[in-house]
Amino acid sequence: GSASYEILPLSGADISGAYREPRELEVIDAYRRSPDAWRKPAQAKLTMLVVDQPPLADDADATARDRWTARMRQRADSAAAALEHGASLDDLAHEVGSLHRDVTVTPDNFPGYWKGDAKDVAAVFAAKPGSIVPTPVSNGRGWLVVRVDAQTPGHVAPLREVVKEVRGNLRNEARLHGQDRELRAMYEAKKSDLHVEAWKVRYAVFDTAGAIAD
Repeated sequence: GSASYEILPLSGADISGAYREPRELEVIDAYRRSPDAWRKPAQAKLTMLVVDQPPLADDADATARDRWTARMRQRADSAAAALEHGASLDDLAHEVGSLHRDVTVTPDNFPGYWKGDAKDVAAVFAAKPGSIVPTPVSNGRGWLVVRVDAQTPGHVAPLREVVKEVRGNLRNEARLHGQDRELRAMYEAKKSDLHVEAWKVRYAVFDTAGAIAD
């Protein structure tokens, strides 16, 4: 026979004993009350072929830069077509540039060398795993040919993935409320010592320095 089980490890360092630990039903209820708090964005894992070889000369003028950029775009289009027909990314990288592997992105978080726009981001998340994004993407000094290796759609994380965070939030609430109770008790105990005499004073100020002599 066989059995499946899940373990919820609790770190002793997280349990101070100064306040009540949240019960399991409280953890579940806190999770269900705020599903949007546990929503995870869509995520994709990419391999990017950088097309920037042969390099642009350091002293190139604007016209030379434009020609070089156009040439790199042609090489990027050719590389994308070759990949669609079974070419190897590693082989192409030796010819046209280099590779960025295992790049994990979300719709709002791409690496700094990515200079694509909203349409490029949408194309990444519309592509099927294993496919090449149809249009090369600018990286400022060249082009990126992008392969989508894996996709995870946006979703609400299951409780097992965020249970430590949920429990930690409940512990913080318990700790803060515990401090409130302690402060309230200290105030009640010392309240009689806090009575002091006070006087209300009314006064006026005359500025003689600004007076004008007749």
